Amino acid sequence: MHADRFSLRAPAIVLGCALALSSGSEPSRAESEPPAHCRLELTLEPKSGQLDGRASFSLPASERVLDADNRLRVRLHPDLVLRSIRGLGRELAFERFSDPDTSDGVAASRYLVAVDEPSGVLRLDLEWSGTLRQDLAAGEKAGQIHNREMNAHIGSDGVYLAPDASWHPRLDIPCIWTLEVTAPHAVVASGDLLEETASTSRWRPRFPLIGMALVGGEHEVHRSERDGHVLRAHVSAGSARFVAGLFDAVWAYLDLYEPLIGPYPFAQFTVVENFFSSGFAFPGFTLLSSQVIRMGERSLRPGYLDHELLHNWWGNGVLPLKDGSHWAEALASYGANYMRPLLEGDPTRGRIFRRNVVETLSRSERLARQAVADFGRADGISGFIGYQKGAVVLDQLADEIGQETLWAGLRRATTERLGRPTDWTDFRATFEAESGRDLGPFFEYWVDGPGLPRITIDDASWHAGELMLHTTSDAPFATRLPVRVRSGSDTVQPTLVVEPGSATSRLAMVNAPAEIEIDPDFEVLRRYPQHLLMPTLAAVAPGEPTTLIVGASDDAAYSAVRDAIEEPFRDSGGLNIRSKFRSRWLDRGSVVLLGREALTEEAADLFDGKLEVFEGGFEVASIRYVSNSDAILGCVRNPVRAGSVVCVFCANGAAALRQAALLTFYGGNSLVIFDHGRPTVRHDFELRETVQVSQS
Repeated sequence: MHADRFSLRAPAIVLGCALALSSGSEPSRAESEPPAHCRLELTLEPKSGQLDGRASFSLPASERVLDADNRLRVRLHPDLVLRSIRGLGRELAFERFSDPDTSDGVAASRYLVAVDEPSGVLRLDLEWSGTLRQDLAAGEKAGQIHNREMNAHIGSDGVYLAPDASWHPRLDIPCIWTLEVTAPHAVVASGDLLEETASTSRWRPRFPLIGMALVGGEHEVHRSERDGHVLRAHVSAGSARFVAGLFDAVWAYLDLYEPLIGPYPFAQFTVVENFFSSGFAFPGFTLLSSQVIRMGERSLRPGYLDHELLHNWWGNGVLPLKDGSHWAEALASYGANYMRPLLEGDPTRGRIFRRNVVETLSRSERLARQAVADFGRADGISGFIGYQKGAVVLDQLADEIGQETLWAGLRRATTERLGRPTDWTDFRATFEAESGRDLGPFFEYWVDGPGLPRITIDDASWHAGELMLHTTSDAPFATRLPVRVRSGSDTVQPTLVVEPGSATSRLAMVNAPAEIEIDPDFEVLRRYPQHLLMPTLAAVAPGEPTTLIVGASDDAAYSAVRDAIEEPFRDSGGLNIRSKFRSRWLDRGSVVLLGREALTEEAADLFDGKLEVFEGGFEVASIRYVSNSDAILGCVRNPVRAGSVVCVFCANGAAALRQAALLTFYGGNSLVIFDHGRPTVRHDFELRETVQVSQS
């Protein structure tokens, strides 16, 4: 999702994280220099989209600010015009150029301002104005998380000014900001709210940032206060009934996380209802779409609002390097998506999270070669690596140094590095300080490298009370491997220490075991055998050859889900589109069948025992579904190509297809039954990795 603007926007079924990394800071070489001080005064007119601004900058006259010709470099949104610059007691001349640098995904104009013989502190006053309007729907795609086109909009439908959109003069250096906004409705900006009246508010971040975010709309403002914390919610009248639930959830999150990772870093936390389908985390606040807020309890599942809150510690508190690795998503995913269920006593969800990561990486060679540390600093690194794999790598670290030591390291990081640009190397140093261990080999393998070992038990035998296991591992160090050994009615669960290369382990065992189950709870991040991978729609991905089959009579009805499946293949190819099933497509790779016409008798035989589709309905586990609003997504293993799948999506009627464009978000289960587009039943067709024990 991510490397250019690194923000995740989500439909109702999953929110995920949203972090605007452009609000981060520069590398640490700048930390010893005096910071810039920047004051902004804005007047917004939502009906016209007009912005009028004044800025007062107090800048160190250094190479960070001026080029070799003593010119100040200022970036400004191309729809805005810099009216004047005063400094050194006079009006300063400036030139305007189109800025070719769109590395952050946002176009801008570049102004060069001549500054004669600068020294010490440079004080400048700037004025600018213009109209910022965007088509809110232009970049929205059904079933897609990101609207990459949105960056700067002022309208009656709301205000969204991203920190990388240059809606104020940007110098691309960290600045201590003070922002005063005059607007006809409530607004929220990066940092802490200092004061507000009916029409104005003043904001200041607690530490230097490169850019500010500003959002707002015609909202009701709700407030809750407890133990020195302030929660606010800016929502429409139609969403007001959900505010109490949002506040209760955030108070519970603070009670859960503050003892583990330290005090909340800002004066308040504000939830702002947004006018397009996004969820962005900024310093002190988060945006949530109306659709997500109105999900009620479902919007409070792990990985939703909790994930956004955690970015106030990681990403908007401890800052990422502007062009460095995007580690913040791994930490927020670890704390919310993965650890919250475990902290609340639900280990099953933790196992599912680990399993899905192991299987996704094992299924895709492209993902298996990608390193967590490269997410955000190298092209083509998947968000799956930065979010999900990053979270499981942190789980591996907790296993290495202890869970309490990991939390202590995160508390230490938020204390020592709040407001400071930080990279994985800084976190490594923090964890080393807490654990007293050299973690270089761990980080080199799991973070800087692909970190996906092959660990197998090649042979198992039992003789005279001793179980002998022959193992192979391509990891460069010893690795723990939990096993479950069944012997008659008894089960023991020892943990092997598997040495690099080929090795032998011995376990004392009185009774002869029949079978060994390898890592039954997916506690070790490793390659999983292809023939055992659970069949899900997630197997259908770019780089994996796939045949999509939709019959002519079903093509119009299934067009939305067809487009959603096609979308990721459009740049990479690999999708073979057909109207009839042929068994030869199984040799090529995965097969996706849409509608009853595609599910010929030959294709239906592949699902034998899992589901039955008939005219007007379908049956799963002896239960028949015949309502017009019922639909089913079912996947089984491809019988002729290991790692590939055969999936069918079939709806009973038009009511069942209203949310069909979101089908690709349901790749975590083998079988899902929907009612009006909402999942009601889920099944997983999981196979365990086992080794038979020979006896002598």
